[in-house]
Amino acid sequence: MKWIKEMDNYNFLGIYDVILDIKTEMNISSDRIVIPLLQNRVKFSQLFPIDSIGTRDKYCELIYKATINIQGTDTHFLSDAMF
Repeated sequence: MKWIKEMDNYNFLGIYDVILDIKTEMNISSDRIVIPLLQNRVKFSQLFPIDSIGTRDKYCELIYKATINIQGTDTHFLSDAMF
């Protein structure tokens, strides 16, 4: 998988959302990281402006794709310096 050369704000926030979730999970347990597709609290309202079936689907798809994108890259850049 190739790294993204350009991305819009929506996709950037989605990837950042997942990275923040990874950071939180690593504080709890670095053995097994679990990222729920839909959380009780959404960090960025731009990603989930209203609660409807369509926005839930779109948000979950974004989080899924961002997680797959991060998982498919060399994640050595996820260091404490980044947070």
